[in-house]
Amino acid sequence: LAEVQPPTLLLHGRDDTVVPPVVASQYKAAFGNATAELVAGGHLLEYEDPAGIANRIAAFIAKN
Repeated sequence: LAEVQPPTLLLHGRDDTVVPPVVASQYKAAFGNATAELVAGGHLLEYEDPAGIANRIAAFIAKN
């Protein structure tokens, strides 16, 4: 994964009980150019807050 150089956004739910939030930092370290954000929610962020997740993705794309 370290060879993945395009800007990468990792969104992870603070209350995720399926994949613990610590995994987000592990993924961030594994990717070459990643931003990891812990956000309010659980494992299915795109269903829990679709507009909020879409806004985060759009902002990330606009910035990168």
